[in-house]
Amino acid sequence: MAKGDTKIQGLSILHRLLIAFLSVFIVVCSALTTTYYLFSRSSISSYANEAVFRELEGINETFRNTIQETLIRELKLLSANPLLDEFLMSSESTQDINARALERLFLQKIKYFAGIERIRFVDSRGMDKVVVGQQGRMRDYRSFRESKLFVDLEASPPGSIIHTGLSADQDGDYLFSIGIPKIDPDIGEFGGAVIIDYNLGDFFAFARAIKIFAENPVWIFSADGQVLTSASGQDILDPRPFSIQSAPSKINVSTPQGGLVASSDLAIGDNSPLLKVCISIPEALLYQDVQRVLRFLAIVFMVSFCLVIIAAFFVSKYLSLPLVKLADSVQKLSHEEFSEQIAITATGEVGMLVDSFNAMALDLRKTTVSKDYVDRIFQTMTNSLIVLDAEGQIETVNAATLALLGFQEDELIGEPFSRIIQEALFTELKKHAHINKRETFYRGKNGREYPVLFSSSVMYGKKGEFQAVVCQALDLSDKKQVEQEKELLEIRLRQAHKMEAIGTLAGGIAHDFNNILVGVIGYAEMAELSNIEGQPAVEEIREVIKGGMRARDLVRQILSFSRKDQHEIISLAPYTIVKEVLKLLRSTIPSSIEIKEDIDTSIGAILADPMKIHQVVMNLCTNAVQAMDTGKGILTVTLVQEHLQEEDLLGEPGAIPGEYVVLSVSDTGRGIEPEVKDRIFDPFFTTKEVGSGTGMGLAVVHGIVAEYGGLIRVTSDPDTGTCFRIYFPVIDKEVDPVDGGDIDLIGGSERILIVDDEKIVLEIMLKRLEYLGYDVTACNSGAEAVAVFKNNPDTFDLILTDQTMPHMLGTEMIREILEIRPEMPVILCSGYSSNVSEETSKDFGIKIYLEKPVDFEVLSQSIRKALSKTEEHLLKKKD
Repeated sequence: MAKGDTKIQGLSILHRLLIAFLSVFIVVCSALTTTYYLFSRSSISSYANEAVFRELEGINETFRNTIQETLIRELKLLSANPLLDEFLMSSESTQDINARALERLFLQKIKYFAGIERIRFVDSRGMDKVVVGQQGRMRDYRSFRESKLFVDLEASPPGSIIHTGLSADQDGDYLFSIGIPKIDPDIGEFGGAVIIDYNLGDFFAFARAIKIFAENPVWIFSADGQVLTSASGQDILDPRPFSIQSAPSKINVSTPQGGLVASSDLAIGDNSPLLKVCISIPEALLYQDVQRVLRFLAIVFMVSFCLVIIAAFFVSKYLSLPLVKLADSVQKLSHEEFSEQIAITATGEVGMLVDSFNAMALDLRKTTVSKDYVDRIFQTMTNSLIVLDAEGQIETVNAATLALLGFQEDELIGEPFSRIIQEALFTELKKHAHINKRETFYRGKNGREYPVLFSSSVMYGKKGEFQAVVCQALDLSDKKQVEQEKELLEIRLRQAHKMEAIGTLAGGIAHDFNNILVGVIGYAEMAELSNIEGQPAVEEIREVIKGGMRARDLVRQILSFSRKDQHEIISLAPYTIVKEVLKLLRSTIPSSIEIKEDIDTSIGAILADPMKIHQVVMNLCTNAVQAMDTGKGILTVTLVQEHLQEEDLLGEPGAIPGEYVVLSVSDTGRGIEPEVKDRIFDPFFTTKEVGSGTGMGLAVVHGIVAEYGGLIRVTSDPDTGTCFRIYFPVIDKEVDPVDGGDIDLIGGSERILIVDDEKIVLEIMLKRLEYLGYDVTACNSGAEAVAVFKNNPDTFDLILTDQTMPHMLGTEMIREILEIRPEMPVILCSGYSSNVSEETSKDFGIKIYLEKPVDFEVLSQSIRKALSKTEEHLLKKKD
């Protein structure tokens, strides 16, 4: 031992520490055991309640998301599908074609929803018309006339969801049927029902996989109380005596004698429940671990008791006594007695602690920090620093604070801190003193507010007395500006992405929709040609063709909007468009809203795009209906011609006196608030809730009216409603004629190869060309067409092909064919393609580019034009 070291003896402290350790250990063990015993049952019950509630909630959520909402949504979508309306309205000659279309639709639904066993459509007499199962089309047609499901569907209002009870199939799975009535659009009465047979096997498997306390406690009952599946394990509790009637999706938990029972009814639609799900856990299973844990704790406590005795001896001998000496030296150090050194011979962590203490005392003795040095550090800090006294008065500020707020030092010293900070934060600061990283504002000399990240802490004196509050603030002005700029850029980027997505979506819809229109228009045209002029059917067929052509024009307008193309502006009589919109609107708005119209058919013509005028009328009428949110009211639409003088146009710069067509749309709704009336034409401004609209409707109307030199005037009263008056200038020009006369068809005898992957398009094109006298060969893929052409390349006079086909695009097929016969005339007929257009088609060797659906007359003339161009080219080549 070195000279001056103190030899430490600790036997008396050893005894005291040993007794203390043992006493504490016994008290802690007793407290833990008692606490566990008293609260274990309550804790386990609470845990079980939470687990049961969570699992039942999961079962409800799974049933609702995967079965209830899915089936209801799909039934409504199938009932509203136009293919079903076409099937109901189809004649005997076209019923098979429409039935096959329905089968494809039903098969697509079954493919995406594994639980659906079959989908069927039952007509108004209760007979199966279309039945599709997992394996495809089914022929087991049967009558549902006497079934309760059909009787309920027949008596239910449109949109009702009706289901049957459960029944077991031959595999032991439980199924139920769910249906929705369908109104026949021709007669407006019950026309049949769409029925889905659904297999609950996956749902039962999900319920059986649930484990609580390592066992499955789930019971499932039918609506009449039959046990469908029961809990598994050694201990089970039958929940039937304890379960009570519950509303669908509402969980009822009870704790009867002998265990825990929770139940919930599962229902589809608004009629009776389909299933009852219960979870029951017997008391023996709930508390089986209590005794086991108590025995384990007893063993642990005994072993720990022995270890504590041993540890207490060594801790007291080798750690406690040096620590006592170290504590005494620390107390002297707190009174600034830096010369005190600890003379202890010790090893291990205690020795390291003693050496570190002695080194710290030496460093403190060597270190002398002056007030001037601290003041220089305070003033050179880049963050704002302010020191407050006990009353909240400013004692000291640094240069960064003065530079930020624009004050001089004498303007702040002695002032209350509330002069530069919010009153609420100043009150909190006086109460708590300690605030950590709070975003707030400092108020500058010029009154401007500067965003800062504020923190404060208390500074105490040597004797623990309150001395001051130190406030630190980080200037966030630059950060806030960057965040605002970033948010603005993100908003613009999201809007750009939305517009890009609209264009992409429009292209995809256009391709499929145009293929559908090819069949509708084509078969209608063939039907028109096969009937005698003057018969009633001819006029109806012409109306079908007109409707198809208008749908075609609508698709083209959507594509034109997404590509920012120019629209077709013609002279037109607007009353025809207004009548068409009102006819369409009548079928889509509540019958409780009355539509009054006063339309003058003798008014003059205007110069506009028909589709844009259609959009203006539809937007104004839709807004008027939405304003009558009670579901009752009067929608009044008038169309007249007025002569406006100069005094009538005051405040309308650029407007010219003369004749105007005036469209007036008024409602009896809630009116427009005066404070928002001036903003209704702003883009993206809307008074609707989030997710209910974009606020673009009136902005689009305003843009269209301004484009055609028109005016908009709005009057609104909260008591009487709103009236929009649209003025379009009348032009001195005849209205462009509407197509609808005789079809001028040009035929021939050449051989034509047609290619399209859509069966209905291929069939109608084949019938059209054969009607014109051509020899036609049809292929449903590009690869097949190339193979047919290579076998007899000289026998074909013209290629008529689609562009978008699987495996091989139309342009790829054309390239291979032109390598064999470069002079072969080609007509490309496409519903929509982002790769080829009328302008770029010439680069692929295409003679004529047509957009689907193609008018029969245009098709016949285009074929003759392409053939004549080829003949002229060959004659010039010979010369």
